[in-house]
Amino acid sequence: MKRLFVIILLAVAAFWYYGKCVDGFYESSIHLKTWPKERYGQLQCLFSPEEVQKVLSQPFTYLSKGRQFFVFASQDGKYVLKFVKCQRIKGPNRQERVEGIFASCALAATDLRDNTGVVFVHLNSDSEVKSDVLLIDKIGMKHTIAIDEVPFVLQRRAIPVKEVAMTPERLAQLIDLIKRDAAHHVYDKDSGLIERNNVGFLDDRAIHIDIGTLERSDVDHSEEQIALIKKILTK
Repeated sequence: MKRLFVIILLAVAAFWYYGKCVDGFYESSIHLKTWPKERYGQLQCLFSPEEVQKVLSQPFTYLSKGRQFFVFASQDGKYVLKFVKCQRIKGPNRQERVEGIFASCALAATDLRDNTGVVFVHLNSDSEVKSDVLLIDKIGMKHTIAIDEVPFVLQRRAIPVKEVAMTPERLAQLIDLIKRDAAHHVYDKDSGLIERNNVGFLDDRAIHIDIGTLERSDVDHSEEQIALIKKILTK
């Protein structure tokens, strides 16, 4: 009995250590059992499924994780592939949280695509892309994922705001992003735009890197957001 307990303890410890090494990413952690598919069919995204197939023909390597997503970077450095962290969506408000993340992703891929760099989202369990993608996790292990079986976001890769020298031109691009959000009656309810690297830069504009907390609002939050950005970046 004691030997069995030790074996179980070692197995649990090994599983915990592996999870730490891979930053909590497991194939099972990106599969969502219940999808709100009736509300999210095939959205009119910038890229067609055929164009997405071409992008996904290259391997994607683990980059980072946020509160809502695991993030993988394309081999050519142009895109990031984001998977919803499904194992984190638990509790009595689970369906509400799923709806909130999905609504934000749908908004990022359609009305706000210029402000997010999102070129495609897959938010239902129907087949659209009909492709596999090769993922390389944090410790170099390879995973082949049938992409239509999981919710995902394909986004242009931006340089996080904290990794960019803040010139007057870059600051103006950030302010313009907030104003463009307001024009669409949208704001990011996460107050950590700068502190959490939630925004970043493409060659010609600033975009939202984090697209999990965008929502519609009849209230214009742009002045307070711009004031906060200026306070943080010009002090």
